[in-house]
Order: sequence, then C-alpha cells, then structure tokens
Amino acid sequence: MGLSRNGPEINVTPLIDVLLVLLVIFLVVLPAMLRMEQVEVPREGGPDVEPLPSLTIKVHADLGVSIEDEGTEVQLAGTDLPATLRSHLRQTVHVVFVQFDDHVPWRDVVSTIDTIHGVATDTHVALRIGCDSDCDHP
Repeated sequence: MGLSRNGPEINVTPLIDVLLVLLVIFLVVLPAMLRMEQVEVPREGGPDVEPLPSLTIKVHADLGVSIEDEGTEVQLAGTDLPATLRSHLRQTVHVVFVQFDDHVPWRDVVSTIDTIHGVATDTHVALRIGCDSDCDHP
C-alpha cells in the first residue's frame, strides 16, 4: 500500500516518464535550434580560369576603413562606407573581401560585414585572413 517501516514511498515512475518525454522533445527540437552558416570553399582553378572581379575592404587597428578597388586604395571615414561601397560596386563585382588587422575587435568586423550585406545583398562576402598588403587577389 505504499507504507513501510520508514514511511511512505514515493512513486517515481511518472517522474521518469515526464523526463523521457522532455528528453525526446529536446532531441527533436535541437537541430532546429542550431544556427548554421554556409561556407563556400573556392574551387581550384587552372591557369586558364580568370578570377572573379572583387573588392577588398580593410579594417585597420585604429578602426579606420579603406576600400581597395583595382589596385587603388581609398581611405574612408567611419560613416562613409555604405555610400562609397555603392559607388564602387559594379554589376561585375561578385565578391567583397573583408581584411582586418590583428587588434580589431570582432564586433567591428561583424558590423562591417553587416553593412556590406545591407548595401550589396546579392554579393558574396568573404574574410581574408592572414593576408598582408602584398598578397595576390584570387
């Protein structure tokens, strides 16, 4: 009857059932909760493949921003990025690279990427990491 010498016993079967149901719900909902970002890896091209036209936006350690377009670098004020980016984007630009110095806070890099996405919704944005000013464009 549920009574023993030491007192009443607790029936833990309903508690275990509830825990198992919660575990199943968690396992079903977990994949939907994960936020994924698609990463495109460039394909190896032969010597006859021409590189895509691109722009490079550099975020410097002093949080200055510059745009490199066809070998010329233009220094910008912090709020000039959207307007200058619109003027440099052409129909042929498919990729905008973001290059940043070592001491730039990550939130400023993400803010720059968000600005680029706001101006050029159909353009791919890629990070250029570990690349000095003398690196070759893809």
